[in-house]
Amino acid sequence: MKEILIPFLRASQLGIITLISLSFVLQTHWQIELLLLIVLGWLVVRLKANLFVILAKPFLKIWAAKSGTEARELTRFYNTQAVISLCLSIGLLTGGHVLAGLFIADIQASVASIAICGFCLD
Repeated sequence: MKEILIPFLRASQLGIITLISLSFVLQTHWQIELLLLIVLGWLVVRLKANLFVILAKPFLKIWAAKSGTEARELTRFYNTQAVISLCLSIGLLTGGHVLAGLFIADIQASVASIAICGFCLD
């Protein structure tokens, strides 16, 4: 079973939180669409790493050498869950249901925040 280093997962989760937070602060929704493309790139195209991991890798080399891992299949499940919630959020935002769309995006950011703290939400 292939494993993914925990620091790289944390970088990905931090990227999710950052883009959704920017969407709230700037009151624009293209950040959520960008996030969906980034997650889809890793999930569908099966890239080795997503954009957040690629950007963070040089800074995490020392920490990554001493860290634990998580199963790639579990990470794929979480990313599938993120794609579903982001698609729902974008659909609601596009349909004019801004509050509901932002609420769904906020739930995804909350799940990523809880995961960064080391808790697992299945």
